[in-house]
Amino acid sequence: MRPTFSSRSALFSFVTLSLAGVAVACGSDTPTGNNVTCGSGTTLQGTVCVPTPGGQVDGGVIVTGPTAPTFGGATSAAPASATSLQVTWVPATDATTATARLKYNVYVATTKGGQNFGVPTSVSPPGATSQLITGLTANTEYFVVVRAVNPANLEEKNTTEKSAKPQADTGAPAFTGVTKAEPAAGGSVTLSWDAAQDDLTPKEGLTYLAYASDTAGGENFAIPDAVSDPGATSVVVKGLPKPNGSYFFVVRARDAAGNVDLNKKEVAGKSGADTDSPLFAGCASATTKDASSVTVTWAPALDDSTPATKIAYDVYTSKTPGKEDYTNPAATFTGGVLGVVTGLSQSTSYYFVCRARDLSNNADANTAERSATTLADGTPPTFAGISSISNISATGVDLNWTAATDNQSAPEDIVYDVFEATSAAGENFSGSPKVTSVPGATKITLAGLTPATTLYWVVRARDIAGNRDANLVEKNVATGVSFSANVEPIFGSHCALTGCHLGNNPPNGLALSQVFDYLDTVNVTSVEVSTLKRVLPGSAANSYLFKKISGTHSVGEIMPPPSTNDVLNATEKSIIEGWINQGALRN
Repeated sequence: MRPTFSSRSALFSFVTLSLAGVAVACGSDTPTGNNVTCGSGTTLQGTVCVPTPGGQVDGGVIVTGPTAPTFGGATSAAPASATSLQVTWVPATDATTATARLKYNVYVATTKGGQNFGVPTSVSPPGATSQLITGLTANTEYFVVVRAVNPANLEEKNTTEKSAKPQADTGAPAFTGVTKAEPAAGGSVTLSWDAAQDDLTPKEGLTYLAYASDTAGGENFAIPDAVSDPGATSVVVKGLPKPNGSYFFVVRARDAAGNVDLNKKEVAGKSGADTDSPLFAGCASATTKDASSVTVTWAPALDDSTPATKIAYDVYTSKTPGKEDYTNPAATFTGGVLGVVTGLSQSTSYYFVCRARDLSNNADANTAERSATTLADGTPPTFAGISSISNISATGVDLNWTAATDNQSAPEDIVYDVFEATSAAGENFSGSPKVTSVPGATKITLAGLTPATTLYWVVRARDIAGNRDANLVEKNVATGVSFSANVEPIFGSHCALTGCHLGNNPPNGLALSQVFDYLDTVNVTSVEVSTLKRVLPGSAANSYLFKKISGTHSVGEIMPPPSTNDVLNATEKSIIEGWINQGALRN
């Protein structure tokens, strides 16, 4: 908002003399015939010299310079508790200072007109419209004057006085709720209402809490979406995610003591269109971080609807000045005042343009350009390689290592490439790794591995410039046995056959077809040897099923029966043995 200049003629005292029928203001102004020549700090209006906006009196002569703000004084004083008062006011205006930068001196006295204007009782933060005065005596009347002061320490001199007595207040205002919801610029909505009434807080001291939802009855009353100025009967709800979107609103009144009415009156309304881009000065700086990244900074953008925390900053790069591709940002950051652009080439000069974008995707079009050159980096990380393998299952393992170090990349920026092989030293380091860790990891979980298979791994560290170490430290492990992938196929091809362990009445009640095979074996007592379980998890040597297929038990013949000419080979027996010993899981 452009600053406004206020006429402050009451500050100036003029003595007029009659000279040839012309009124002349005394001071440095001198008449010339029937004309008037105005002195410094004054402007001719008709036949009289009046102060130039921004002028002030110094020893009877009007001179230019800053003036005090224009302010109407306090609008209310009301009890906030038994020992405190809330004081409110309407913001002042100033010729040279934005409203948000003005402070307010609050003077408190126990007698009418007894304020000591030499020392304020308290000073508000910049831009405030209310102040809490604490440490007061209950039921004692206090008289308050508020004066606006600008950064030049010029204080206006109003004597508007408000008074109130600190006291407990537990009654909420009487309020009929919101009456209108109308579209506003920038994808916002203006809510209106009739002023509430309260027993202790004047209407000028009441504030209003606005709640928004995109569904009827969905307002979150724990967090308001907008808070009005004291005494206001409207507020603009900004930051709604959908311009031209439908919303529902509830407004509640709050008194000086913080008591809030609980009305649930809801009105529906549409947000306005948002076609205005943020106000933004662009990149403030670009600073080299390392061989592949540059830090860019900016001063926060301002937008009419999108909160500062939700404004997006698109950063565009080019290796040639003025050649940024504005359809393809190199990075996007939300909120904040800086971002690190990564994935750049080392020893390369880059040019950066930052643009601000609101929630409606309106982006500013500045072309302010900053440049930086990435560092050179040809040194790979120092890394000891994979250290151990843990959490081994049929289809997954954890690979572990100690973090690498690097001459430029921080440990939290280093990634680790995992190379896998099915034979010792069989890794292909010229190809793509099986998987790459997140930056800074010291372990990675591999899933989807082939069960009952011996696999080999080498892990190598890679810095942000792309340099990768060349260690050959290799670890291997045999993945666990899978019941569904390894054991059941053996049962199905050798045991769950017609005339064998299949059907409604299998031998000894042992069915080895799918569904029944696990239920009829694991922790089930053997019919033939009641002291043994058919499958005892963790001990193949003490499992009757394994004794039968390996021929190590004297009761009954080996299975499958020799007469079938169908025998389990050593690998199949080893798979069943491994499955039992690893816990006979239904995996």
